[in-house]
Amino acid sequence: SKTKMISINCAAYHGDLLESRLFGYVKGAFTGANKDTKGVFEMAQGSTLFLDEIGDISPRMQATLLRVLQERKIMKVGSTEEVKLDVRIITATNRDLWKMCKKGTFRFDLFYRLAIAELKLPSFANLFKPEKRKWINYFLEQKKNDVGRNKQLTLSKKVWDILLSHLFIGNLRELQAVIESFYVFCTDENIVTEEYVNKRVLERDEDISPTLKSVTDAYKMKVLKQYGGNVAKASKILDINEGTVRTWKKNNYPKG
Repeated sequence: SKTKMISINCAAYHGDLLESRLFGYVKGAFTGANKDTKGVFEMAQGSTLFLDEIGDISPRMQATLLRVLQERKIMKVGSTEEVKLDVRIITATNRDLWKMCKKGTFRFDLFYRLAIAELKLPSFANLFKPEKRKWINYFLEQKKNDVGRNKQLTLSKKVWDILLSHLFIGNLRELQAVIESFYVFCTDENIVTEEYVNKRVLERDEDISPTLKSVTDAYKMKVLKQYGGNVAKASKILDINEGTVRTWKKNNYPKG
């Protein structure tokens, strides 16, 4: 299909509002429903629908979404007619859905419907430096286009060092905000120096009290990277059996 992918942030809508955005509604379904309106499922017919922050939907919406995925049909709010679907579904979340399932806050049956091809993406902090540089350059280019600048900002070596070593608890959204701030404040120059870096970025890592787990995880990562991901060599240095190191690597080590 030539239809581009449709996306929606589920966390931005609650209750009935999310239902109407997903499935659409008919004229007169509620106050303000002045005409029949398609939801994102119908808009993505023959293409792909990306449901972001799926872990934030309510229990009622979980049940509704499960029925939609099972039957491949939707019903607009206020309607009694079903609409057949031909949509590929991709979902994303920063929550641990498996833990939510065990706590009873996310449905097991919906999880299994969604987790057919599951990908666990590493955080920005766990990427190798070349990958971090690519993301930083990507946002520099993107923000240059957004603000209409003729020339992309250049980061000084010190600023590169700061960004490459910062934990970025807010992951890529935090990085994006930091880069955007450079374009807001660095208007008369093309080189970003340390003075343009937000104080929060400079000091945040020092304010975080490390836990035993975070320290040991960081050491495991350092050893694995030192030996190029070789589990056998890393296990000897860490004095941990290979099976444990292999499992930890599978869940934490950057892919590629």
